[in-house]
Amino acid sequence: MAHVTGRNAPAAAGPDLPERYRVVRLIGTGGMASIWAADDAVLGRAVAIKVLAEQYLEQPRFVARFEREARTAALLSGHPHVVTIYDVGEAGGRPFIVMEHLAGGTLAERMAAGRPGRADVMRWLREAASALDFAHEKRVVHRDVKPRNLLFDDRDRLVVADFGIARAAFEESLTATNELLGTAAYISPEQALGEPATAASDRYALAVVAFETLTGGLPFGGGTVVEIAHRRTTLDPPRASERSPGLPAEVDEVLLRALAREPAERWPTATGFVESLEGALESPAPGTDPQATTPVSWSRPRRRIRVAPLLLGLTAIAVGLIAGLTVLSGGDSGGGERPVAREAPAQRTESRQQERPQQQEQQPQQAAPEEQQSSASPAELNDQGFALMNEGRHDEAIPVLQQAVAGFPEGSSDLTLAYALYNLGRSLRLAGRPDEAIPVLERRMQFENQRGVVKKELEAARREAGVGGDNRGRGGGGGEEGEGD
Repeated sequence: MAHVTGRNAPAAAGPDLPERYRVVRLIGTGGMASIWAADDAVLGRAVAIKVLAEQYLEQPRFVARFEREARTAALLSGHPHVVTIYDVGEAGGRPFIVMEHLAGGTLAERMAAGRPGRADVMRWLREAASALDFAHEKRVVHRDVKPRNLLFDDRDRLVVADFGIARAAFEESLTATNELLGTAAYISPEQALGEPATAASDRYALAVVAFETLTGGLPFGGGTVVEIAHRRTTLDPPRASERSPGLPAEVDEVLLRALAREPAERWPTATGFVESLEGALESPAPGTDPQATTPVSWSRPRRRIRVAPLLLGLTAIAVGLIAGLTVLSGGDSGGGERPVAREAPAQRTESRQQERPQQQEQQPQQAAPEEQQSSASPAELNDQGFALMNEGRHDEAIPVLQQAVAGFPEGSSDLTLAYALYNLGRSLRLAGRPDEAIPVLERRMQFENQRGVVKKELEAARREAGVGGDNRGRGGGGGEEGEGD
């Protein structure tokens, strides 16, 4: 959920609230709610009040989720670095959440204003890490750790905001391009593929924040949602010392572990990660004064909004972001839909465009490429099938995804084909047809990308089909066990 500072927020008519709260100004809007600064006349203190937007009042599932997750956030608010929830209620038919007013802005604003000192950065990371570890002990996952959700009070204390509230916000911010792009830069590889988030996902996001604050840039750069997700799931993280030569080489190893593609390979706690990072920073960088402060050139990547690839991947990546709160024991405590592992459609690679140059030369009369001759390209069909799968309409998704797979030439290595195969295999299994899912997923295992995720789905299909052993197809044998994604 967006946090917009109130210094420049325009005046607006306040929502109906209990008499004890006097609205002062609009702080900001985001996702599915507005945030207001107010005075609590009973307790004589400034508060911030988050109010559900009117357009969602007629949708009971959003109202229930907003209220339920606000109560969950309140369970964590006793920690000194988690935003304190004072009250949860309803006025004029609109749910609201009353929380402490944080007048110090966000970490994102501080980063945009100039280079933070290294001592400040490490203190902030320690405070955020302690909040995340506390939440994880309570079996709560944040799922949206990023600089905009790290706020400060007027005494420079950092608090983590939007615990438990982000799920509903994400569900209604799929078309909020700036919000989604900002979030995509920090999500873990498993979230980029739609896998359920765990505590390790939060720790990954904190590592991205650490990398950015120490080097002045994001580890995987900017761009569209699909571009960021593709780099994250296929490329190794860069070395921080190469981005900022004043950093000791020891920092690289700490951050590389924190940014590992496989969740099990990351640091077991957020505090352990930050402590190791602090120790590494104490090592002098080659040829530098160990007491010197390393200057950081803040050159945040400019976003390049390209409509076509964004539309191809927006739905899948965004669905991987839905659910700002999930319990480690799994699922929505309120009986909502069970999180479903899925892969995100990716932007077409240039290799696909190079697959048929000879054919195009031999048949110059066919001026339109394949994508223009059909009403929907394979990537668009994959998007449609994925959306149906996400809605639980697996029987309807299957023929669409089968058409998407059939749209690729024999032997294609297009990554979008890999995603379509995974979505088709998963839809077949969830539709009660695991025997048909097995050969599809075995074919998907021929692609290098994210084999660990695919292998889990293939094993599930084999179990449900009653197929013994794990040695069928290229992807099932022990030789795959050691391969990283």
